[in-house]
Amino acid sequence: MRRTPLALIIGAFLVAACSAAATLPTDEGADRAGPIPTGPGEEQPPAVVDGEERLIVRVGEIELQVADVPAAYRQARQLALRLGGYVGDSQFATDRADRPTATVVLRVPADRYDEALEALRPLATKVVLERSRESDVTSQVVDLEARIVNLRSTEAALQKLMDRAAKVSEILEVQRELTSTREQIEQLTAQKQLLEKQAALATITVTFATAPQPVAEVAKSWDPAADVEGAVAQLVDIAQGVGRALIWLVIVVLPVAVVAGLLFGVAWLIARRLGIGLRRAS
Repeated sequence: MRRTPLALIIGAFLVAACSAAATLPTDEGADRAGPIPTGPGEEQPPAVVDGEERLIVRVGEIELQVADVPAAYRQARQLALRLGGYVGDSQFATDRADRPTATVVLRVPADRYDEALEALRPLATKVVLERSRESDVTSQVVDLEARIVNLRSTEAALQKLMDRAAKVSEILEVQRELTSTREQIEQLTAQKQLLEKQAALATITVTFATAPQPVAEVAKSWDPAADVEGAVAQLVDIAQGVGRALIWLVIVVLPVAVVAGLLFGVAWLIARRLGIGLRRAS
């Protein structure tokens, strides 16, 4: 009896898995479809209900002018913790006018995003900028879950082939396919978990800065010592220019002028003598 090549068996399992994937809901029907039927022990993709279980990634940015930057930062941190979130990256610095500034990233539960913004605004004497962006990732998560379910079916099929494989070459070939399938499952699972985490916790980037004070800034920017130093430097530069011109005049221009005058005088005397001689001869 002729045995069927193992590659054909693996290919048949993969084709069957792909056919099963074709029956899963697509992005367009994800909102209307119920839970995707799966085999025993396999996870179901989450049901999608309009307005209730959609996964929305919320990202906000707000710039605030405050009287006290460190105090405002502490209040923002306490706000994130009080709402059940946490503080991500933070940075303290000074601007060109040597005023303190701070930037902090708050991660708060998505359903308390608006509450967080409402609590941040009173910290400021002026809201300079406020911007929000929302992205619906429901279809992406449903698609990832469907692909994961499909790959787990393929993994189970490959595992059965592994149990039936008799030759070392067959075992190695199935093992390669099994390893590749498991790597894809891990990658897709990580992507799905990241999207779910981003949807669960909204991100708000808050920038704190003190309000500019025109009179104080002008007074602070005036440095008499620097002005005196600049004036002296300008005077020294002018003096150096005059001195440089005198040096050139004495060393270069004056000797050349003297030599040129002597030559002119000699030429004039010669021309004069020649002119007198010509008149006498005539």
